[in-house]
Amino acid sequence: MKKIIAALMALTLITAAPASAVYAAEQTAPAVSAASDTAAGITMKDIAGKWRYDTADGDYAIDVCTRYKGIVEVSEDGSYTFDDESGVKTKGTVTIGTEAYKDGTNAVTVSFSGGFGGYYKNDLITIGNGGREQLVRSTYGSAEMDALIEERLNDLTSILNILSGGHLISTDQPLLEGDLPSDTSISFEGFGTLADLRALINKTTSGDLRTQLTRECDDIIQEKDGILYTRFTGRSYINFMPEKGLLFSDRTENSFKAVTAAFDLAYGHARAEFTREDGSWYISGYDSGIFSSNTSIDDRIFSARDQADSLKFILSELAKGADLSEKDKITVDGMEYAKSKDQYLTAERLDEMIEKACTGDLRDRLKKMSHEHLIVKDGVVYRSTASKGAPDIGSNFRIQNAAPDSFRAITVESSDLTGYTILDFKADDEWRISGYYLADSPDVVLFTGCVSLDDGELNLREKATTASVILTTIPNGTRLDIYPCVTDGWYKVTYNGLTGYVSSKYIKEAPQSAGDLTNDGIVDSSDASEVLAVYARVSTGGTADDNTKTVADINKDGLVDSSDASLILEYYAYVSTGGTDPSDSFFAKK
Repeated sequence: MKKIIAALMALTLITAAPASAVYAAEQTAPAVSAASDTAAGITMKDIAGKWRYDTADGDYAIDVCTRYKGIVEVSEDGSYTFDDESGVKTKGTVTIGTEAYKDGTNAVTVSFSGGFGGYYKNDLITIGNGGREQLVRSTYGSAEMDALIEERLNDLTSILNILSGGHLISTDQPLLEGDLPSDTSISFEGFGTLADLRALINKTTSGDLRTQLTRECDDIIQEKDGILYTRFTGRSYINFMPEKGLLFSDRTENSFKAVTAAFDLAYGHARAEFTREDGSWYISGYDSGIFSSNTSIDDRIFSARDQADSLKFILSELAKGADLSEKDKITVDGMEYAKSKDQYLTAERLDEMIEKACTGDLRDRLKKMSHEHLIVKDGVVYRSTASKGAPDIGSNFRIQNAAPDSFRAITVESSDLTGYTILDFKADDEWRISGYYLADSPDVVLFTGCVSLDDGELNLREKATTASVILTTIPNGTRLDIYPCVTDGWYKVTYNGLTGYVSSKYIKEAPQSAGDLTNDGIVDSSDASEVLAVYARVSTGGTADDNTKTVADINKDGLVDSSDASLILEYYAYVSTGGTDPSDSFFAKK
């Protein structure tokens, strides 16, 4: 239900625009009265603060895939600055106004002299009526708290920088005592003594993080005769960049998480967990990655590459058999195991990697395999002697079928061994792999089909031949995504987690239901986003094919617009609460 409510809220902001105010995403907002400095009780004080400027990525609606465009900072005097993603800064003025709805209520408009503007509601300013751009408030809520958060994140960056050896200035005064960790004396900007650095750690962090950083400080840095000495660790560190905007999540009275909008090619996004203790806020933990709140195409490509590397390692370890010449062997449940050369890698450690990379049934299957493949007896790690081939998973991906909580990644190039790799991702705090399989062609889904038999069930075979092993049978009428196969007369399909081949003579194309733009057999918020994407293209001079327009025109008024998206969300809410009518029947009653 949370996804339904979020989608309905996003749609409300789009459909609420007055009929006289339909304009393209890049055009200027309608003019308002210069004499009006308040609108519906809204003043410049409500608008003041930092706003993250997001634009829709590719052909997706903005609630599906966004791209960071910069930071807009509005002052209470009506002036603003816009720092775009390339570092160009522009200045101008802001005007607040009103526009009347047909029902007599008013919409609050915000116009920026730089040529953009839109409709204000709470912490969002929608720009245009196509769901293509928006300003999202990028602050915690008060100027004092925003300043504290930025200070804490910048101080943590400085601490991590110092402890990595990156913030030092050599004074070329060698320390010859061998028991100290360095032979180079250094000085830190702003830190005259070791006590200064410890004080900054105590001021910025709390809990286990404070303990960890203090221990690292004592291990790496020493002070003698008023001079600081350091050991160069040669490691990198996470760089928080709060000035480029933050996303807040998991907010409670005494804790929250802040994720940077800025993207680092090495780490992704930086995230810090804040905790309040004795009335003061500290950073109690931090990490980095691509989180489900980060929704650009670049985020998804980065995550696909990173998680694919992890999956490749996991599968290679599960395929690798122990050394058969190893004399230390045991037999457990009829399976032979030999002492593993890698005594560090246990099933529990492999489970941690699986948890980080995968979710759902795939995660559970891989963890089961890890405990069958690696066991510990009397403190010794044993590995199964059985070995098998591991798929050649690529690292260069393109994104397909992006939705707010899922996407598909497909390798750009084919492997000679295993063809194209397809990874399905689900949002689970971070983007995690929910399934993977191999395809003969990059044109992943030919069409959505259904099993068509006179009676009985269809065989799913391991290979594209009637002589191959039958993996399972598929009931008549089952809808399937149909993938190409290099063998004529066969299709590749995935059913109940099994990938195999079916005879093409028993597959027919499944009819596309009204509103099912993604053609996955389900009418949900992803289809509503697709409608908005079609609407945005058409309203700005683009085109859509006749079939798409037929499926997307829910109210049959000859137009594809936000009204059609609203009907799809209404149907999604209906089936999510127990409704059983097919979409065609439901829409026919409207």
